[in-house]
Amino acid sequence: MNSLESRLQLGLFLSLLLLAGILIWGGGYALQQVAESYVSTRLEHDAESVLRALNHPSRHKKIRMGRLTPVYLQPFSGHYFQVQIEGEEMIRSRSLWDQTLEIPDLAQGEVQILYLNGPEQQPLLVRVAGYQNAVSS
Repeated sequence: MNSLESRLQLGLFLSLLLLAGILIWGGGYALQQVAESYVSTRLEHDAESVLRALNHPSRHKKIRMGRLTPVYLQPFSGHYFQVQIEGEEMIRSRSLWDQTLEIPDLAQGEVQILYLNGPEQQPLLVRVAGYQNAVSS
């Protein structure tokens, strides 16, 4: 009888250990997904503020830095933007410090979330999106 009880206890212990491992892994995965979704939403809002700060592309192809948060001026801050207009001109945040992120060209409405190495090998979560110039002449 003692042997049967020991086997049942061992089976129960191993089952609980397996269940705890699955819950810990699943919880960590869910937490990572929630955090990535939150950061992605923040990146979308930041992209909209960068687009609002752009002058009309046909005139200056410059950005009004006074309309952006100062974190984009601090070198290697971890907050970067890079704008490519009509596949040619590139406007970068001063925080990139003359470096360029290797990002794909996307069609209007297309969005990609990428993991890249940034300046000084910083791991970056990057939102790349294709926009249409909505400014009328």
